[in-house]
This record gives sequence, C-alpha cells and structure tokens, in this order.
Amino acid sequence: MHAWLCENPVGVDALTWKELPTPTPGPGQVLIEIRAASLNFPDLLIVQNKYQMKSTR
Repeated sequence: MHAWLCENPVGVDALTWKELPTPTPGPGQVLIEIRAASLNFPDLLIVQNKYQMKSTR
C-alpha cells in the first residue's frame, strides 16, 4: 500500500510518499481497499503548523 507520511510537521517538504506493508485485519475486522484519496489545502496547512484551531476556552 502507498501512503503520504508526515513524520515531522515542518512544512510541505516533510511529506514523503512511501510503500507500506498492507495491514492484516484482526478477528471481527475487515480490510477495505481505497483506490483514490486526496490531500487538500487544510492538510497542507496542518503540516506547516498554520492551520487555525478553535480555542478550547
């Protein structure tokens, strides 16, 4: 399986495209094949630490 990973959120350059082992479902679980997914603008803001979070107060 392929995945975009962000192991250290310092910017868009922190995203790496990696091949990972396909997970094995456990008892009572299923494995669903995802054929397409996307990275959106908020995802890029999160890895740049620029995404505005709501205050907890």
